[in-house]
Amino acid sequence: MHGTASDFPSSTALPSQYPHDMLQSFTLVTGTQVLVSGVFVFATWGAWKLFVKSWFSPLRRIPGPKSKSFIWGNILDVRKAEDIGMVWEGWFAEFGHVFVSKGFFNVRSTQAPPNLSTQL
Repeated sequence: MHGTASDFPSSTALPSQYPHDMLQSFTLVTGTQVLVSGVFVFATWGAWKLFVKSWFSPLRRIPGPKSKSFIWGNILDVRKAEDIGMVWEGWFAEFGHVFVSKGFFNVRSTQAPPNLSTQL
C-alpha cells in the first residue's frame, strides 16, 4: 500500500521562524569568524612589525647600548639614572653622534642630538 498525501509532511510543516533562525545563526557564526580572523591578522601584523621586520632592519648595523631586558630595552637604564642627561651624553660620547637605543620589546630607535646639523 502506498501512503496517502496526508501521510507526508507538507511544506507548511516547518515553523514560520525557520528561515529567520537560520539567518540569525549564520550571521552569528560569520560575525564570530570575522572577529577571530581580524584578531589573528592584527596579531600577525604586530608580530611581524615587532620581531621579523626589526631583524632585517638596516638599523641593526648602527651601534648602540646593549639592552639588559628584552621587554624594557634601554628604558630602565634611563629611568634608574639620577641624571638622565648624563646617560644620554655618555651614550653619545661612546657611540658617536648617531646611535640606536632600544625601547619596549627591543624595538630600535635612532637617536641623534638636536643640534647635529650645526655640529657637522
